[in-house]
Amino acid sequence: MFPQSLSSRRGGGPFLKKREKWRTRLCYAWLELGGAMSEKVGLLSNLPALSKYLREPEFKMPVITPISVQHAESFQKGIREVIEKLQAGLKPDEQLQVFYTNGVEVIRVGHIYMSSTNVAVVSGIDSEGNPAQVISHFHALQFVSKIVKVDQKIEKTKIGFSVD
Repeated sequence: MFPQSLSSRRGGGPFLKKREKWRTRLCYAWLELGGAMSEKVGLLSNLPALSKYLREPEFKMPVITPISVQHAESFQKGIREVIEKLQAGLKPDEQLQVFYTNGVEVIRVGHIYMSSTNVAVVSGIDSEGNPAQVISHFHALQFVSKIVKVDQKIEKTKIGFSVD
């Protein structure tokens, strides 16, 4: 008969439910195995190390990129492709200008930097000619692009990209 502590807690008395019987048997088997192993420790210490018989599996788990990182990379890749295509199709007397607007503030974009998976830093020059930066979640960014005629003697500026 099983001890009272192993009996069913729902009024089953000395009779155990099927799941509890298997759990109890497994516990007793584990205790017996542990006792048998402790007696044979001397024999196991004489065996050669198992590490030379066991090897690491050849299959490596693929690295799973979080969805937020995938979205940020997709955004950065898409913006870069569009701007580079627009810059590639320019005539010698044309220049691409990209602007970020937020209310009354207008910033001419010079560089787009993805500092983390969700944050973008847009650097450029504001309407008064002062250096300006916008730090924003990349979902909140919207750009306006213009192709303007410039003097061929003036050096053209290209928009830079970087990712952290």
